[in-house]
Amino acid sequence: IVTPFNTDGTIDWDSYKRLLKFWIDGKVEYLVVLGTTGESATVHGAEKQDVFSFVKNEVAGQLPLVAGIGGNDTMDVAR
Repeated sequence: IVTPFNTDGTIDWDSYKRLLKFWIDGKVEYLVVLGTTGESATVHGAEKQDVFSFVKNEVAGQLPLVAGIGGNDTMDVAR
């Protein structure tokens, strides 16, 4: 799933919430959070955990989640 951003580069949580509702209502089978289209290479550290936690809380068990762990820095991803 895509990660929406505000013009200042912060995550647009309101848009993210609407997107999650769209996919849940559309009956997708599962969601990949921070996969290659979800900005896994540019979201780091605590912000990455914030995204995972937000999606987990919003989805609340309605469908399975897959955590994307990719990135441009292998050592950073391995930590």
